[in-house]
Amino acid sequence: MSEGGIASKKYFYTGAKGGILEITFNRYPTEETIIVSFDVDGDTGIRGEGDAPRIFASVMDAFKRFMEKKSDRPKYFKFTASKQDFDRTLQQDRPTSRSRVYTAMIKRFAPQYGYKLIKNEEDYFENMFVLERIKTKRGAA
Repeated sequence: MSEGGIASKKYFYTGAKGGILEITFNRYPTEETIIVSFDVDGDTGIRGEGDAPRIFASVMDAFKRFMEKKSDRPKYFKFTASKQDFDRTLQQDRPTSRSRVYTAMIKRFAPQYGYKLIKNEEDYFENMFVLERIKTKRGAA
């Protein structure tokens, strides 16, 4: 699917509470980078419904499905983790542990798909992660 020159691939899952989880892989035409995003019913905040394990398992499944098409493998993947979200249950902003969870997921799964973490930039609001495709011994990526 292409929107305004951006090639997108979307995967949809049903959350434990019936919400729709949408995982999007966007490739911009001038870049060798895929930007990954996901939300539940259009919301990226903490839902407070105990659905985090299912959401992360679904994100990993979508990543696996996306990676099955070897011709679509980009040089880079980029995504961010918010450091604070509005917690619907507590009705206030609170710090998140997403950065730690994402870092653990990257260390565990990225090498399986031929990627390594090359950047983990942090500012007050978010962490930005960049994964790079690992070059093969012959120098080809």
